[in-house]
Amino acid sequence: MKLEILKSWATTGPSLEELLPLSIYDFKNEADLLKSIDKLHFHLTESRESIEDLYQDPKLVAAYFLFYFATHIGKLDLYWSRLKIETQIYLSSLDWVDFGSGPGTFAWALLSKSGDQKSKYYLVERSSLMRIQAEKVRDFLGFQSQVEIVDNLSKLKLSRPTGIFFGHSYNEGIEGEARFLSHYPWSAVVLLEPGNKESFKQLLTLRSILHAKSYEVDYPCSSKAACPMDLEGNEDWCHQFARLSFPADIERLSQILKINRRDAANIFHVYLPDTLKSSTSSLPRPIIVGGVWPEKGKYEWLNCEVTSEGENKLIPRRILRRNLTTQEEKKIRNLFPGDSFEIADEKKGP
Repeated sequence: MKLEILKSWATTGPSLEELLPLSIYDFKNEADLLKSIDKLHFHLTESRESIEDLYQDPKLVAAYFLFYFATHIGKLDLYWSRLKIETQIYLSSLDWVDFGSGPGTFAWALLSKSGDQKSKYYLVERSSLMRIQAEKVRDFLGFQSQVEIVDNLSKLKLSRPTGIFFGHSYNEGIEGEARFLSHYPWSAVVLLEPGNKESFKQLLTLRSILHAKSYEVDYPCSSKAACPMDLEGNEDWCHQFARLSFPADIERLSQILKINRRDAANIFHVYLPDTLKSSTSSLPRPIIVGGVWPEKGKYEWLNCEVTSEGENKLIPRRILRRNLTTQEEKKIRNLFPGDSFEIADEKKGP
């Protein structure tokens, strides 16, 4: 097994040179690849109703693998680092279903977290060409005994504690009103979706469904109380942000196409059974909403925090620059929406 290669992919991203031999389609030249990525990008961002048709074309499936697989896989590592340590350990112990997996992008990222524990990974993908692409990656990495690839959730025979992961797939309407909940008593539900308002609305609905089904949010919310951004007329929404880096040949493609893949806005949610949450969870942490703004002589931001009454509330916070060490100020400048940050009372501004 090539676990070290996979761990490298899941942190710094694979290079185009590494992925080309695994592609199900051989592009004539770079221009041919760029044209296919550009077409795919248009349909993914402007005309999503035709996505199913796109994945019947081997050329576009290969373009997805060579560009979107390469630029998606590193996201999980950055968002994973924001979870509580006990949550990371628990999630790493589970088997996983990657639902709407494409070439297995996030299944491979999950496997990199616990690949030496012999957990099982199940890729559920309707497109036969995407499954073929996933098989090529699996066979190259050598995880044939750990990774099963199917076209339908009902074909899986699950027995161990298993989590289900949606990576840029729940927003495509694959599951509608959370029908996946009837298939298995999931030990975790994790979603990493586009960071737009439409996805936020979808996931707020799912949040309510999961709470009613005895799941509790572990990240990003401070508690299962109502979301303070779920207000009528509110034009803002809760999302997370990460800044990625890629190998030079992937970065070059991005620059030629003028597609910014380094700045990633996503909605990352983790839900655990409430029985687990009540017995193992640590104190809730405030989560930054909307980013940190440098003002004259200070930094300001909004925290989503749980109050003494158990409500989630948006609390304005500020800190005076004169109260910060150089190291603390550097840390603050690198905070993004979704990060957790607390400051000592003596450093808070008026």
